[in-house]
Amino acid sequence: MYVEFLTPLHGSETKRGVPDITQNIQSDLPAQKLRFLDLLLKNPWEISTSSVPAFKENPKLVVKIPHPSMFIMQKILISERRTGKSRPKDFAYIYQTLAYLRDDSEILAKEYKVLVDNPEWKKWYKRFIRLSKEIFGTPQRDGPIEASRIFVQATPEMIFAVVNRFINSCPNI
Repeated sequence: MYVEFLTPLHGSETKRGVPDITQNIQSDLPAQKLRFLDLLLKNPWEISTSSVPAFKENPKLVVKIPHPSMFIMQKILISERRTGKSRPKDFAYIYQTLAYLRDDSEILAKEYKVLVDNPEWKKWYKRFIRLSKEIFGTPQRDGPIEASRIFVQATPEMIFAVVNRFINSCPNI
């Protein structure tokens, strides 16, 4: 088993010209600092493991997972920093999440209204909307093209339609 400890990154990624990417949360236990991690902690869903066979010994275990809307927003916001295979995988995760929850697009999009009271998060939201349109704005953009290379059964047009439906449901803030 492999466990990673993460903590939100605030401010610059460097301090005095030196990368500042970890924080000791106790002696000999570093946590990796990640930008926009705060979003994944906002309004998480609680999932019971009672129906998961691998957790039969702990059937009452409840696991918190990121709210899908916040997960999507975080993936879009970090996409500018992602390279190689990570970026297309992130676009595929966005499509997969929205395809699975396609009947709830409008409900998921309304979740962003919780961000307007925080000026920094409001700024992140506006950036998220702008980037979403740049990345998934047409079937010929990077998002649909790169996601379709991972989900070969999904065309860029299908991916665009699913993601664009969600983006168009997002509130104007």
